[in-house]
Amino acid sequence: QCERGIPLRVGEEAQRCQTNGQCPSSYECRVDQGVCCPRKQTICAQPLRVGDCTESVKRYWYNAKAKQCQMFEYTGCQGNDNNFETVLDCQSFCKNAIREFCSTKKPLGSKL
Repeated sequence: QCERGIPLRVGEEAQRCQTNGQCPSSYECRVDQGVCCPRKQTICAQPLRVGDCTESVKRYWYNAKAKQCQMFEYTGCQGNDNNFETVLDCQSFCKNAIREFCSTKKPLGSKL
């Protein structure tokens, strides 16, 4: 249902929505699906998580501090959504996400 990641759940059911205002700030409403999905900014800001299994699979993650996609060895399970099969998938998904995320933050010292 989500482009990447899983819909926000309330108990057993996906959180239903018709607008972004019905989802937490780290989620956005997929109006066509009617569910709250993780924002690209949320996924691309997740830390590296190699997993807890024993496989060795070449994957890519978006390093928000370095502002680039980097290769890592994924162990096959217990990772997170910042885990892409190719560097191009990573780049195309995260290319504008962090800039958008930063531009929505209030400047330091601003009044709410």
